[in-house]
Amino acid sequence: RVLVVAAIVSLAAADRICVFGTRGAGLHVRASACTTADIVATAPEGEAFDLLGTVMGCDRTVWVRVAQGYALQNYTQVCGGPAAGWNRFGVGLVTPGTTGQFDLVANMAGKEGWILLVFPGITRSTAAAPPDWVQAVSAAYARGLNVVVRLGPPWGQCVGRSAYLSSGSLSMPARSRLTRAHCGR
Repeated sequence: RVLVVAAIVSLAAADRICVFGTRGAGLHVRASACTTADIVATAPEGEAFDLLGTVMGCDRTVWVRVAQGYALQNYTQVCGGPAAGWNRFGVGLVTPGTTGQFDLVANMAGKEGWILLVFPGITRSTAAAPPDWVQAVSAAYARGLNVVVRLGPPWGQCVGRSAYLSSGSLSMPARSRLTRAHCGR
């Protein structure tokens, strides 16, 4: 019950919500906030809606109200602010970035635009995020950007793939071909 209350509080009318977590099945939009109501539309994974509100359904689940009808809240997530300012475009950085770069991204992508931050350098001994990664995420959020983080091994290395390939699960010729194709070695 605490999670349901948190879900209601975290959504605000005029937020932009996206279909999420349906495993490709899509989201059923129904005529009323009840699982027995007629399906009036099916939205594919990733489709976005303007949120009109949330309601408690006849089956004691939380439903989101969209223009087409009602959908289960647990298959949606906030993916932008009010529709007038929602932006699906963004910019990617392959370094933690600088103040000037974050300002440029915010100017180009606009409020609620997206930024992809690529943080290479993950090894088996990595125990925590370096301070510049934390600062980069905070700087992006401070400019009203939506943040996507991609973690990876050091540039030019395929630590995880190399460990898998050397585990004996593939023959030597197959390992060599895969390693050369993916890691440039």
